[in-house]
Amino acid sequence: MRRRLAAGLCCGALVGLSASSAWAVDRASDILVHGDSVEYHETEHTVLGHGHIIITHQDSRITCDRAVIALATHDAFLSGRVELDQPGGTLTGEEILYNFETQKGTVLKAKATAEPWRATGTRMARAADNGFVTRRGYLTTCDFDPPHTRLQSREIRVIPDDRVIIHGAVMYVGPVPVFYLPSYTHQLNDRRPRVVLTPGYSKEWGPFLLTSWRYYIHENLQGRILLDERERRHIGEGVDTRYRVNEDSRGILRTYYTHERRYEKGHSLIGSVKDQTTGRERYRVQWRHRWIVDPETTATAEFHKSKDDRLIREFFRAEYEQDAHPKTYLEVVHSNPLYGLTFLTRRRVNGFEGETELLPELRYDVRPMELPWQRPWLLVAPWMEHEGAATPREEYRDRLGGDWYYQSNSSYDAFVRKVADSGVDARVKRLDTFHQVSYQTRLLGALNVTPLVNTRQTWYSRGATGDGDLLRGIFSTGVDVNTKFFRIFNVNSDVAGLDIHRLRHVISPSVSYRYQQRPTVVSSRLLQMDSLDGLDIANLLTPSLDQTLQTKRGTGAKAQLVNLVRLGLGTSYQFRTPLNSGGRFNNATESLELRPYSWLLSEQSLEYDTHHQWPKSASVDLVAGPGVGYRGDTATATTQALDLQTTANTQIPWSTGFGWRWLRDQNSQVTFESIFNVGKKWRLAFYERADVRRLNSDGSKFVNRPAESEFRILRDLHEWTVELIVNRRRTEGNLLLLVFRLKAAPEQPFEFQRSYNRPKLGDRRAIFAG
Repeated sequence: MRRRLAAGLCCGALVGLSASSAWAVDRASDILVHGDSVEYHETEHTVLGHGHIIITHQDSRITCDRAVIALATHDAFLSGRVELDQPGGTLTGEEILYNFETQKGTVLKAKATAEPWRATGTRMARAADNGFVTRRGYLTTCDFDPPHTRLQSREIRVIPDDRVIIHGAVMYVGPVPVFYLPSYTHQLNDRRPRVVLTPGYSKEWGPFLLTSWRYYIHENLQGRILLDERERRHIGEGVDTRYRVNEDSRGILRTYYTHERRYEKGHSLIGSVKDQTTGRERYRVQWRHRWIVDPETTATAEFHKSKDDRLIREFFRAEYEQDAHPKTYLEVVHSNPLYGLTFLTRRRVNGFEGETELLPELRYDVRPMELPWQRPWLLVAPWMEHEGAATPREEYRDRLGGDWYYQSNSSYDAFVRKVADSGVDARVKRLDTFHQVSYQTRLLGALNVTPLVNTRQTWYSRGATGDGDLLRGIFSTGVDVNTKFFRIFNVNSDVAGLDIHRLRHVISPSVSYRYQQRPTVVSSRLLQMDSLDGLDIANLLTPSLDQTLQTKRGTGAKAQLVNLVRLGLGTSYQFRTPLNSGGRFNNATESLELRPYSWLLSEQSLEYDTHHQWPKSASVDLVAGPGVGYRGDTATATTQALDLQTTANTQIPWSTGFGWRWLRDQNSQVTFESIFNVGKKWRLAFYERADVRRLNSDGSKFVNRPAESEFRILRDLHEWTVELIVNRRRTEGNLLLLVFRLKAAPEQPFEFQRSYNRPKLGDRRAIFAG
């Protein structure tokens, strides 16, 4: 018996025929078939479809020209432009045998796509883990046929949204085999390139080639192998390993070694031994591990060992600029909303550095908490709090007319100060306690007022002159007052393209006052281990005023609040104390932020010396580019510049930046940076940093001297991009780089931190990425 349907067919356990020309079904199999012609063979329990067939099952969608589906076994034979779409990938072919229950299948003349990769083979199997397995095929990121480059293998396994596994892979560039890999695994959620080759030239290194080979053993064990050749520095090698014990415990181990032989300029590599200086071994070892013991406890350990104080600066410049002298330590932190406990020990492992060791530091912090009047023991032991034990907050409010808060911290430190290339300079133990009580209330319906009082007692095992058992006490008090008020102006205008939809003027004035009595032990009698030892008498008033002019840009749910103008003013006044002759204003500061258009952002800052009555320092940053004016309250020109880096190659057709820095009687510097597309294939970039005036510590002065220049040109080669970078720095000479990057891995196309630090706008921040 045969029934013909013109509209569609729902396949499963048949119970009847509906009026809408579709089968009512038991949803156990939940297979839905649409097509130009769909037939159901009742005796064979089979569905036949012809012409523009669309089959949906759970989250899978199949299109083809012809389909035969056996409902009893859930097997399907599909042919003619078959395409199987599933989350994470697409499988296409001429013929496919597929089982809807096991979700396994075999495809002839198949192509599997899991962005950005594409696998092709004469025969491909669909596995139960949503993966595709093909033999005698190839893998590529090129969408041309034949591809420019490919990895050809006897077996390829693609698991969408997870990884690609290849056995016996040969890389081809065109028809030419380049290298062989017995096994290769690529994480699809890892967009970084597997191999990075960086040729170049610099004054210090001469011609060089830096290579980074990323390896993957397991998702819990992976890293990279470094192999570098610098003509004037010899060979360097290293291994970086990232490991994971479990989801809560992971770390990284970095090593680097070189037996450096410094060659003189103009030497011959085949020449005599006298062309080189004496060789020396240089190395570094870095280890960092983080363990989440429980939701409230975290342990972190770091170890940094280096042969000399210049290795990281010379070979790992970005790391040096982020942290010139990384510390070796072990820290355990237990933290929750009520209190925090910290154990910290820090040791010196590099003898060439001066450092203050902590052996150890123990710290206990009580978070700001409402005073528990009926249970005072909670002031020192808040962990004894339990649900239902506290007097309701509303009752405290009614009884006291406001909110009383208490906070404290106590610490024990055992300091050992060590000077560079020497032994112990000083040892001292310190026990410190700090307690503060504050009261939060609201006056006149608009003023937030917080008076406070605190006291600090500190014990020292010795002083600067060797006298021991010093006990210092400090008492201080103060008050914080702030408010905020605003007015909305019903202004809607597009004059000069400003795109204004109502204006809100927000004014936020604040003032704080602090009085701190003279310590019972003056700082000159103490060994200065950190800022706590330098506390002194203070009588300070600090007013500030922040004004913002806001509007909304965009419509509906996409409307964004934008700060058109933001002006901040601040200063402080030091009242007369027993140790000085009279009161005086300290330096005043001003900051101005302008976002007149969606493509323009400007920031200015000024520091004014009130004593001499002249400007002390000033800066200006101006950034232009699509979208820079659509950032929120916390964005700045410099953070905006960093945001642009992630999308510079695809979404930002142009961007330009200008920066100016001025410091009275010292330096004045200007920077300019611009990037723009030239057609669809070319991209140009320029950077210039010049010293309008520069005074060095030795008394020398530069006037109108270029400090750094750079030119970049990028060419799109379809699957790859190639970029030429020419950089010149006055103090470091010339640098030439040729960078090849795979477009399928744009998120980290080139690891500049290994060899080269990008110049940055104004305060050395870039508005485009390389």
